[in-house]
Amino acid sequence: MQAFRRIDSGDDGRVDLAEFVAARAAIERWVGPMEDPEAEFRLIDADQGGQILFEEFCKWAIAKNLDLEDDDESDLGESPDSGHKKKDSVSIAIEVSKGAPAKLAKDDS
Repeated sequence: MQAFRRIDSGDDGRVDLAEFVAARAAIERWVGPMEDPEAEFRLIDADQGGQILFEEFCKWAIAKNLDLEDDDESDLGESPDSGHKKKDSVSIAIEVSKGAPAKLAKDDS
């Protein structure tokens, strides 16, 4: 979810081509080089609506093994005080895309 928020500069829950191209350097740090950002945008925009929706972005991010360079991977795994596994934003996104209810933790970014 952090990655999507970072490239959604209009803060409208959608990413248009201009936002995607403007965020190219960051996206390439997360997933590797993109030969043609416009073609990648069209690939992600599954419904061809001219905007990348959160669910579309999540499916692409999972397929690309997106990794934020500044996420705190130590937050994943066992939560010492609860005995439950913590969920990362990709896991939450998968649940949301499958229609499962998900509790989102406060995002400090």
